[in-house]
Amino acid sequence: MAKTTIQTSVATRDKLRARTPEGSTLEDTILTLLAHDDARRDRRKMLLEQRFAEAAANADSVARANRMADELAELAADDAAESK
Repeated sequence: MAKTTIQTSVATRDKLRARTPEGSTLEDTILTLLAHDDARRDRRKMLLEQRFAEAAANADSVARANRMADELAELAADDAAESK
């Protein structure tokens, strides 16, 4: 695998070192942090998809949410027009 250099501040490097277990490299720590972030994003995506599926199953809730979104958009447009 090709290697490259990433420049960071001393504070960031120190934080990475503090999170790096003995015997591991900074690269190992960065890969672990990236994997945790990817997993967090996947969980959030699944929860969002679940909420959309639940909302789609309840037509009344979807209609109510759409009306509320329209009202909020109108209020935002009015606020934007008034601030000009």
